[in-house]
Amino acid sequence: MQHHILSSDVGYSYRRYFSEETIARFRSASDREEWLDLYSSDSNAQKVFMLFYDRFLYYCNSCFPVTKIRSNKKITANWYTEDLRRTAQDLRDLFHIYKSSNNTAVLEAYKKLKEDYQLQIQTSKTAFYDRLIQNSENRVRDCWNIINQLSGTKISDTKLELRDSLGAITFNPSNPANLFCLQFCNVKKPFIPL
Repeated sequence: MQHHILSSDVGYSYRRYFSEETIARFRSASDREEWLDLYSSDSNAQKVFMLFYDRFLYYCNSCFPVTKIRSNKKITANWYTEDLRRTAQDLRDLFHIYKSSNNTAVLEAYKKLKEDYQLQIQTSKTAFYDRLIQNSENRVRDCWNIINQLSGTKISDTKLELRDSLGAITFNPSNPANLFCLQFCNVKKPFIPL
């Protein structure tokens, strides 16, 4: 049995199941359909295509229905609030209504709600990270931790090694300091005429 993941949202994913049985049922249903009737109608190509598409989609949805499955993944983002979850569900509902009705008013409402949702996400993230920084004992460190977390940068321990003029590791801090000083003392100043 194969699973085709259509989309996922908080706590759920939507899938279609393809098994030998469902594929055989789809083939049988599409074989029984009188497809030539579509071409014999006195309609233009766009209408014929839409009739074909509607019939095909009907058989596809009846043989391979979309099922909603509870996901084991939990959102760990503490900024994702219950209001955002409800708005996300409203967005999904509006999208499905638009897809089934092709109503432009529903599409405009969907677009407006999506803009509001993205603004709510930004506001929620900002407020969450502001609270983290304000309640922090070491604000600079926590700011960098947040930046690294959001950018996906992994923090690694950087170990600096002191090397002498031969490139060997040395534990005497005066050796590199002396080399540094020697380097800049030996650099000739360019002649600048006045």
